[in-house]
Amino acid sequence: MCFLNGYCSLRMCHCIGQNSYMGHSSSSSSLWSSDDGAGTGRGPARAGEAELDLRGDSDCSGLGMELAANVEVVFLHGLGDTGYGWAEAFAGIRIPHVKYIFPHAPTMPVSLNMRMSMPSWFDIYGLSPDADEDEAGIKRASENLKTLIEQEVRNGIPSHRIILGGFSQAAANGANKDMHVLQCHGDADPLVPLMFGTQTAEKMKSLINPANMAFKTYRGLPHSTCPEEMVDVKRFIEKHLPAVSDE
Repeated sequence: MCFLNGYCSLRMCHCIGQNSYMGHSSSSSSLWSSDDGAGTGRGPARAGEAELDLRGDSDCSGLGMELAANVEVVFLHGLGDTGYGWAEAFAGIRIPHVKYIFPHAPTMPVSLNMRMSMPSWFDIYGLSPDADEDEAGIKRASENLKTLIEQEVRNGIPSHRIILGGFSQAAANGANKDMHVLQCHGDADPLVPLMFGTQTAEKMKSLINPANMAFKTYRGLPHSTCPEEMVDVKRFIEKHLPAVSDE
């Protein structure tokens, strides 16, 4: 999982961060949730079948829409999943002043799975390091995500107080040098080998200040999440997105 936060970002075999969506202002990053470049796998079991894409929609799956929220976490699910499962997963680590959005990917044929249609942010051709990538699809998804975040900015949440994260996503080139990243990966992941996580962490160190990059592993964790990892996520959010009165 990976989290990016304009200044700070976190990742758990997946990734999150503030001001980290593609192509927005000098304090933003062009890197968004990344799962060691593989882009497959699932998190917690989904709780529904609704399908919403990012084109003009910012569904929150019924969690964290506090009117007093002054910061925001946008979290993207993995291949074949929806935002509902992650909404449930985050329920145990919710922070009162944070608004949470868990959008659903559009349904599309996925080459990796014999062109079967399923929720996916972009097409996936393979899992090997030399597999082709759906560059057009990744760019389209990033632009849709950028539109969603820009709408949230217009709604009153400053761009530097928005964290972007996701499970089993793909990294993009370029990043805000001042961004902080926490990357987390299970050492028993059968879909995205730990080696890919290590390589991603090293790549991130070349894009941002190496001192701002932290890479955590979780013993025995497969392509999923665990309580220890979610606690690390909460600590990251609390540290880098405090309530306005606490800054």
